[in-house]
Amino acid sequence: MGILQCPHCSGTLTVQDFVATTAPPPIVPEELLQSNQLLIGFNSNLIHNNIEATASYLKSVETVLTRVDLLRNGLEEARRRTRKQIVQQRECIGIGRGLPLDVLRNIFEMVTDMYPYKEDFEAYRSLAIIRLASVSRTWRRVSLELPSVWSYITIPFFYTSQALADTAQLLDLFLIRSGDSPLHVSFYFPDNDVEDDENIWSGYKHLFLNLADHSSRWEELILNNIPYELLDTLFPLSGVSRLKSFEIEDVERGVLLPESLILNTPALRSVHLAGLEVKQFGPRTIPWSQLRKLELEFLGRPFQEILALLTDFADLEDLTLFQMDHNMIMNGSSNTAVELTNLIRFSLSFTDPFILDALTIPNLRHFIFARSWQDFSSPSIDALGPFLMRTKSLETVNLSSPFYIPAFPGTHHTYRLVIVLACNSPVTLERSGVASLSYACLIAHFPRLRDLEVICEEDGDEKEGDLDGLVDVAKALVTICRARNEADGKSVPETFLENISARFVVGTSPVVFEKLLEVRKEAMEFPRFTRFQVLKERE
Repeated sequence: MGILQCPHCSGTLTVQDFVATTAPPPIVPEELLQSNQLLIGFNSNLIHNNIEATASYLKSVETVLTRVDLLRNGLEEARRRTRKQIVQQRECIGIGRGLPLDVLRNIFEMVTDMYPYKEDFEAYRSLAIIRLASVSRTWRRVSLELPSVWSYITIPFFYTSQALADTAQLLDLFLIRSGDSPLHVSFYFPDNDVEDDENIWSGYKHLFLNLADHSSRWEELILNNIPYELLDTLFPLSGVSRLKSFEIEDVERGVLLPESLILNTPALRSVHLAGLEVKQFGPRTIPWSQLRKLELEFLGRPFQEILALLTDFADLEDLTLFQMDHNMIMNGSSNTAVELTNLIRFSLSFTDPFILDALTIPNLRHFIFARSWQDFSSPSIDALGPFLMRTKSLETVNLSSPFYIPAFPGTHHTYRLVIVLACNSPVTLERSGVASLSYACLIAHFPRLRDLEVICEEDGDEKEGDLDGLVDVAKALVTICRARNEADGKSVPETFLENISARFVVGTSPVVFEKLLEVRKEAMEFPRFTRFQVLKERE
């Protein structure tokens, strides 16, 4: 028969303790006990004896219950200690064991500062610190000592009121734990139409108003596909005086940016506008003269207006123009001439190159120029060449095709060239200028080139036999490397083409994959090849 020992009193309990004998039955019948009749014919002494026996039984039951309670408390304490022991032992062999607290703090700050992946709400920044703080007690303590890691707040769209309510609670938690730290706020709404649910919209307005109360702490704000009625709710009239970075994408065309954002942002340094028609655009209509970084994408404004706008941004250091509306491009040259003397990085992607006619960027250091392969043409070089002649400090270049290599005058001190080439057929490769990917072209137009990187990917629509062009590019790089080795000791700088790297993504073509592996074996015999990747899919 099993015996249990109480951890407090060291007493024992047997099974018999829990199967107590039956209480003495009452001498007086039940019907008389519940009536008001006089008890005639009953011995009062027997009744007293029965009461004493029943009281004794009750005391024994209470004693057993007390001992059971003590036993239960002891077992619960044993359970708590055992769980704690398991957690502590797991922490001993867990990730991060022994890391200095300063290193942990740096890890937390780095992870929470990562840019969110916009298409995956599970990766948004607010979850990062929650997961880190759940690893161990030490990590939780460190996270609570760092208000800044709780300052990254991402709010995606939810289709249920309950999920929205949970987000509201999380928002309150982050606002409290972030203390006085500057806030980094992101909103992501779906591209598709959202069902008109009054509770949902009411919940989001509450969230927006809650955040607006902390607008004095905003440092970064990202708005993706935000409906106008919510956008208007978000911005307080008092302005956002600490805001340094602002990004807005895919907003309904014709939306007006809130006046508080335009007029009351003295700290603003970085702006990204995409997929909207900003009606305020025009000379001196957006007083952001303090901007250092400006990114414009899919804006339905004529280039003349964009150029006029740039004249107000004399201190710009970083400018991106991406896929501007082709219905809005200017015809021929523009009478507006813009000189951006402080600009050091310029990206012009999938945009009419004739805008280069009006731009002078004498101190440009980093240049990105991308066009779709259907648009490769001599006029592109005709516009690119004169623009490059007006620069003098170009250091790194990123091109969508070697087709544009001959446009470079060879007078720059460019030390790094990156070519990102999407090719899926021999026609594409021919038109995209692979013939210009040669040693002769590189030494003529980039005589001080040190690093060459080529990234070549199929676009997913190829047929089985269309990917041989990838092999041609790989062989061209091997030929370049061989020619460079043969030039050793001649009138070529020792650092010319010091490092060559390549990355090929071949999709699902096993034949091309094997061919590229053969070329890779040959390439890796040259020390100048620092990397030659062949992948079946993007990694």
